Amino acid sequence: MKSIILIFSLLFSFAVGAQRYLPGQRGLQVTMGFVGGPGKGNNHGNIAGVAWSVYTKKKAHWVLGLDYEKQKSNFGKFMNRYNSELYLLYANYHALLLKTYNHFFFASVNLGAEGGYHYVNGGNKHVSAPTDFDKVFVKTGAFAYGVNAGVETEIFLSDGVAIIVSAKRKLLFETIDLPKMQTTVSAGIKLIRNKRW
Repeated sequence: MKSIILIFSLLFSFAVGAQRYLPGQRGLQVTMGFVGGPGKGNNHGNIAGVAWSVYTKKKAHWVLGLDYEKQKSNFGKFMNRYNSELYLLYANYHALLLKTYNHFFFASVNLGAEGGYHYVNGGNKHVSAPTDFDKVFVKTGAFAYGVNAGVETEIFLSDGVAIIVSAKRKLLFETIDLPKMQTTVSAGIKLIRNKRW
């Protein structure tokens, strides 16, 4: 117990006067998490992403990134499954919501747009079923686009390292078999520098 108290005391003491959320700072982040749509047991999967952050005035920052989503979709009474994959580029603007006095914890709200490619069932138009009729896709690939909104928290371990936890709600159009509304929850790490890399 004493060691835990000591660790947190050191973190908070080092955070005082920290150089964080300054204009011109840049960050590289890697995240992983979960994605799902409405419906019990349906359209749930994983998400992984990499992104580049640029901090601006008024404690705001832009995030430009690439996400890869892989979901399992079901059909038929025997719950036959096939893969749906999304490759999405996005641009989000983050506005500061709150922060602690010692710059240890930051929370922001974000709004953005995204677009990319939706790939279904490995390019195969047929999904076989034991007793149901086979599912046949009219197309197995399409360009998807939409908007998103969410919240993000950053917990700084030092001036150059932060832990990220975020939740995002997406509205996507032109998805072949996925619901238009999706929710993602992810966590990861961000490396930050004052100068350009």
